[in-house]
Amino acid sequence: MKAKEIMQRKLITVPPDMLVTELAELFSSRGISGAPVVDLGRPIGVVSMTDIANTAGMQGEMVPHATRPHYYRDVWMEEEEFDGFSIGEVDSRTVADIMTPAVYQADESSPVEDLVEIMLEAKIHRVIITNNDKAVGIVTTTDLIRLLPKLLKGKTGAAHS
Repeated sequence: MKAKEIMQRKLITVPPDMLVTELAELFSSRGISGAPVVDLGRPIGVVSMTDIANTAGMQGEMVPHATRPHYYRDVWMEEEEFDGFSIGEVDSRTVADIMTPAVYQADESSPVEDLVEIMLEAKIHRVIITNNDKAVGIVTTTDLIRLLPKLLKGKTGAAHS
């Protein structure tokens, strides 16, 4: 069995300059957990919900007293009122800031067994399928799990023949 036989052809890709907030909304609305990062049709990385979760704590951390803007201290808040207050910035991080720059890709004609081996060894959940270095599909661990009944049925049938 070849990658082209099981790959998802409706490939959702994201550009490196997409805001992380937009990425989270895309993942949520499309019900996906990751996507290839593509620049001019070529995969340059992968981004997942794990990448978003791993960077979630970077924004809105408590601001030390010495770095608090003086107008918060001097104009409208007493020092004791400031305790527990955090200054949050608008999240301007992009996909390029959080993506994994390693790209695991395979040609459409690659055997599925090779994809399984890559995923197990690299401990990844998706392989980008390419044709002439352009992303044309994706195979995920979910796609492989969907194959299990068919594969198991084939082995059981062969054993009884």
